[in-house]
Amino acid sequence: MFFFPGFAVIACAVSLLFGVQCPSQPAAKRALPSAATPVIASARAGTFTGSVSVTITTTTPEAQIRYALDSWSVTEASALYSGPVVITSSATLYARAFKSGMGPSRVVSARYVQQQAPAPTLTPGSGWFTTAVSVSMTTATGGATIRCTTDGSMPTDSSPVCSRLTLTETTNLLARAFKLGLAPSNLAGGTYTISQKVARPTFTPPPGSTLMGNITGNTGGSLTTSATIVVRNQGDLSILPETDAAGHKLGAVPIFAAKAEVREDFLEWFAVILQVYYQNDGNQTHLVKAPNGTFLRQFNHPDQLGFNLTLQARY
Repeated sequence: MFFFPGFAVIACAVSLLFGVQCPSQPAAKRALPSAATPVIASARAGTFTGSVSVTITTTTPEAQIRYALDSWSVTEASALYSGPVVITSSATLYARAFKSGMGPSRVVSARYVQQQAPAPTLTPGSGWFTTAVSVSMTTATGGATIRCTTDGSMPTDSSPVCSRLTLTETTNLLARAFKLGLAPSNLAGGTYTISQKVARPTFTPPPGSTLMGNITGNTGGSLTTSATIVVRNQGDLSILPETDAAGHKLGAVPIFAAKAEVREDFLEWFAVILQVYYQNDGNQTHLVKAPNGTFLRQFNHPDQLGFNLTLQARY
């Protein structure tokens, strides 16, 4: 017997017209009713201090309520609700109802935020300092404890308790306030940069002193004469003959020095500094070998000009 395509479909349609179930057509699958969506209720919804007790109910008899904290995926393997859920820190509570023979309910959620302690106050604030600095830390929250770190790490409830610190070197000081029943405060503090100035050196003998005696140079010989020693800020020495070749007595002359500086800040963390130096120093000398093999001291050119370009990065 020949059956053309679609014959079975037409035969089933005719059978249904006479009230006969088509053997080849499966019965329509009916969707299961869903369990009622749970209701989350608490004495203190939203923001709380200390802890909050949350109850969850459903109107579907004998349905089980499953819940999770900070996870929207609630399944039949999630925690079974058997009494009020106690929340002690900021969290989102998710719940869902399940019952045999019924489809699971929709997932319901509620957010609970623990009140946060205010950030502590550090005096003085972070910045640049030329000497050691004493930093005091206070909080307006009664009973709160301030804990801090000096290595840039996040302070925790096990960090050292701090109220005042004396910083003698560059330090990344961070502090937070902690109190039972409140969430830890935000961070306070920052980098305290200590840039201490080195004391200006002193020289002995003082500038302009005259020494009488033997002066030994790098020639391996010795020169017996009197000389004037001029000490400049750089800490080096210039030795002047007491007399010149014509027998004129010589002495130290004043040194004139000038410096100009131009600074350009391109970004908050980058700058270019150009420095120009000029110095007129008639006291500097150098050794010159004469034709007869002896060494004579001659004056240097008094005018000196120098440049210095600095690229500075701040971080």
